[in-house]
Amino acid sequence: MEQVLEDLGAEFFFTGALIQPGRPVVFGRVHETYFFGLPGNPVSTMVTFELFARPILQALGGPRSAPCVSSMPS
Repeated sequence: MEQVLEDLGAEFFFTGALIQPGRPVVFGRVHETYFFGLPGNPVSTMVTFELFARPILQALGGPRSAPCVSSMPS
């Protein structure tokens, strides 16, 4: 997978993590599109998503807005 992404001009931010389960894992960008490469084992996928993908996706999404609170009495 990494070779194909390299051929597309990918910029890799990281290409591995020293954790078990959870290898291999990659994160990078091709042009303006970010990508994750997660392992195939379901448990490894869940672990790497929670440790790497979710925090990065939340950071890329920007700050959360405060909930809208009505000023009208109930």
